[in-house]
Amino acid sequence: MLAAILLAIPAVGAMELHDAVTANDLVQIDALVASGSPINAVNGENMTALSLAASKGYAKATQALLKGGAAIGTDLHWAAMRGHVEVLEVLLGAGAEVDGPQPEGEGLAARTPLHSAVIGNQAAAIALLVNAGASVDVPLYIAYNSRREDDLEP
Repeated sequence: MLAAILLAIPAVGAMELHDAVTANDLVQIDALVASGSPINAVNGENMTALSLAASKGYAKATQALLKGGAAIGTDLHWAAMRGHVEVLEVLLGAGAEVDGPQPEGEGLAARTPLHSAVIGNQAAAIALLVNAGASVDVPLYIAYNSRREDDLEP
């Protein structure tokens, strides 16, 4: 029980990095990464600093976090759903999988970033993902029909 409680407590320095990303403070992001702040820690909403940067459309913060060793997870989905094309380009350039599925339990099972772009009604993101090689052999109508206002919340 104690171990579960301790694992739920954010690592020291983790929330400072999230705060710096929220403020889009590149100087502070660089300083925290350089000082060893836990770059892949999650906040209370289960988002890493990279996911937060991607969801807000902060391309330079995304680059700084990737340069600092941030692991790519669902970040492509966040950027796709919100139509942050520059962030999509950064993530794809860093090796993000164009058809990387979203983990189970986070909405539509096995949703790809293209699904996320369709749900978000993001034409530019859809075009970028298709041009980057996203599979169009998926039932996109399911994603389109599943759009809800809460899908667009962080």
